[in-house]
Amino acid sequence: MKSSIKIIIAAVVTVALLAGGIVLYKQLSGKVAIDNTPTENNSASSDPESAFEAAKDFTVYDGDGNAVSLSSFKGKSVVVNFWADWCPPCISELPDFQKAYENYKDVVFMMVNIDSTPQLISSFVQRNGYNFPIYYDTDHSANNAYGLSTFPKSIFVDPDGNLVKLQVGMMDEASLNEAIELIRR
Repeated sequence: MKSSIKIIIAAVVTVALLAGGIVLYKQLSGKVAIDNTPTENNSASSDPESAFEAAKDFTVYDGDGNAVSLSSFKGKSVVVNFWADWCPPCISELPDFQKAYENYKDVVFMMVNIDSTPQLISSFVQRNGYNFPIYYDTDHSANNAYGLSTFPKSIFVDPDGNLVKLQVGMMDEASLNEAIELIRR
């Protein structure tokens, strides 16, 4: 009898710890972000005056199958968000990206879906009223460039093509706007 009670207590404690971990993760996921802002000490640039490394180029495809490269937007501030429709934090932050897209007309937005097709995403986009440009990483060029294993992931590129900020994890509206201001001129 005593061993049964110990097993029940151990099971209750385990469930409580798991539930606490899930609640803590949900609370912190929107507040904790890894900021890998390149600095002069880890710059890939050969120019000693440069404080940032060049953004890695990649090619993705729009809904019509046209190739679009990150480098084609050189001279403009660019926000790239790598997302998936099966990723709850990705879906949660999309309304903030939509709002930013509407507010920052001088910034290029590349919302890169990493594993679906235009046919699968179009109804999702229409249903949610998103009109930002969506691209598809069908040949894994973006994945290869940025090692996409955690989602969402966003990069912020200045008009010179420099990676100014890399954000791993979900962003709230204030953090997104703050990052955009870092790349605007």
